[in-house]
Amino acid sequence: MSDPTLTTPSTASAPTTAAREALAAALACAPQAAIDPDTAAVLAGISWEQAEGLLRDLADDGILDPATPAGVTPVRYRPAPHAPAPVQPLAGPEREAALRRLADWTLAVTSTTHPRTPGRTPLTAPPAPPNPAPFPHAQGSAWLDDHTGTIRTALQAAAEHHWHALAYGTTDHLWPWLTDDAPHLWAEAARIGLAAAERAGNEDALRRMLRSSAASHTLSATPDDHTQATALWERLLDHAYRADDLTDQGRAHFGLALIAAEDHRTQDAADLFTEAAEACRKADFPAGAGLAFLGAGDAACRLAAWPQAIEALDDAVDQFRDPSFPPPSDHYEARARVLRGHALTHTGTDHTPTGIRAMTLGLEMLEDRDTGPWQARALLLLADALTATDPGEATRLRDRATGILRHAAHISDYTDTLRLVM
Repeated sequence: MSDPTLTTPSTASAPTTAAREALAAALACAPQAAIDPDTAAVLAGISWEQAEGLLRDLADDGILDPATPAGVTPVRYRPAPHAPAPVQPLAGPEREAALRRLADWTLAVTSTTHPRTPGRTPLTAPPAPPNPAPFPHAQGSAWLDDHTGTIRTALQAAAEHHWHALAYGTTDHLWPWLTDDAPHLWAEAARIGLAAAERAGNEDALRRMLRSSAASHTLSATPDDHTQATALWERLLDHAYRADDLTDQGRAHFGLALIAAEDHRTQDAADLFTEAAEACRKADFPAGAGLAFLGAGDAACRLAAWPQAIEALDDAVDQFRDPSFPPPSDHYEARARVLRGHALTHTGTDHTPTGIRAMTLGLEMLEDRDTGPWQARALLLLADALTATDPGEATRLRDRATGILRHAAHISDYTDTLRLVM
């Protein structure tokens, strides 16, 4: 944290040998790959300015080496390879107090940096650490990116000392950022958060830990991850039934439907998406209902169940137009229009022109949103519809789709929607 106005002003006198040794002992109880004034200040319970000065002194003593290029501030440090004999780490209550400060601070930063989506309240009220104060959003994101070691230490300390609310509260704020930037650390965080919620007997926290863990395994899309995700979604479904929580029932069915779709169990996917949609609609949860109806409609198209597809896709559009649906709802409406048009072209020649117009409009909406994989899918479906009447245009559309797919691993299904449902 380079802006000293965000910290408690220093009131200490000039650094002394004792102060340097005290800081070194605090750092030694939670070793980091890189050490900066943030971590040092929190562990030692001193101001940012004091920590910065003491770190410079430790570098002068040959205990630390700078780990950042010249001119970059704040300077980060690493243990010097030929440092003098290490200082004895903190132990007992002093170590526990230092780690508690670090765990409190980590929760404060994550809760400031990753505020909850509308309607999703924090599981644990973040503390107000006296020093430093929480970051503005942009600085907090940078801090998190540079401090996966600090996060791991804080979570491990929370698990060691049974600070359950800190463990699951911090884990909750780390999703989905950590799944993207540090998936291995996320796996550890999810395990710690889930265990903490179970030990605390906090049913709301447990269900949230289950669904974020299940979602992360689902997004990983490997067979082993799908096995773990299935078990977690089924656990969530069981807890949701017992709690009579329709929203979580819908989420669990949605997650299981995604796995079925990825595994090409299309009929299972259609049934599970439909169950998810109905549960979410009863819970007045438009994001879940709309996306689940979209999935059900897509699965019905793949099964050539055209009337069922049209009905589900009409229901999806109704949900996407709900004012409470999070943006960009027009992007999801475009998907529904393309699939509905595709279904119409298979319900009789009288409906073919209407279906082609719907697919063309949906494609234009997708182009405005720059969604490559779904553009490709729309182009291919429209090309199929035009093959008999305009083979030249159909070939041109297929060539466009081929160009898009060269830059995409596969045509997207619905894993990109999972975060909206969570």
